[in-house]
Amino acid sequence: MFAQALDVHYAAASASVTRSTRQQKAFDVVFRRGPDRIARGITPKDYTKITKCPARTAGRDIAGLVEMGAITRVPGTATRNACYAITLPRQSQDAGCSEPSDRAQALFQSTDTDGRLYPANPSIRYDGPIVAADGWYAIQRVASQTFVAHSVQALDDSPQVGAVVSIHHGHIIAPERQETRGMNKKRKPTP
Repeated sequence: MFAQALDVHYAAASASVTRSTRQQKAFDVVFRRGPDRIARGITPKDYTKITKCPARTAGRDIAGLVEMGAITRVPGTATRNACYAITLPRQSQDAGCSEPSDRAQALFQSTDTDGRLYPANPSIRYDGPIVAADGWYAIQRVASQTFVAHSVQALDDSPQVGAVVSIHHGHIIAPERQETRGMNKKRKPTP
């Protein structure tokens, strides 16, 4: 159940406080690594590795996140090796996230798949296959039993059913385009 509600909780956790770009980057990396990583929390050492900032800056950033209520210190952890749990909302209603529309639900039910459907948050990057699409919605599988409904009007292109894509801020990136991103770098010839 935790994995199924992950995208909704992330949307709420991300929107509930104003963070710096370093703090947002740390949240993005932790959430992208999945439920096990989120359950483990974040340490100052993790934070410095993710954001590549000095330990003192990491301490200030973490203190700011604690003050905002985005993370809480895990009781019983030593000061030097403190661990911080990410504060997640209890219910999606608290997050202000609405349920998918009836049309999106009907499209999802026509796929005969088990799972839960959530509305897509444009600021989150979703990776996975498109399982259904029509003129209004595209349904994407993002985890074993977790699906998101993207509004086709908000996308820059209409996704094809069966295509494995990344969708972020309305942009659809096919896997072959993702692989070629780093290919423009010059390589040293092999002797």
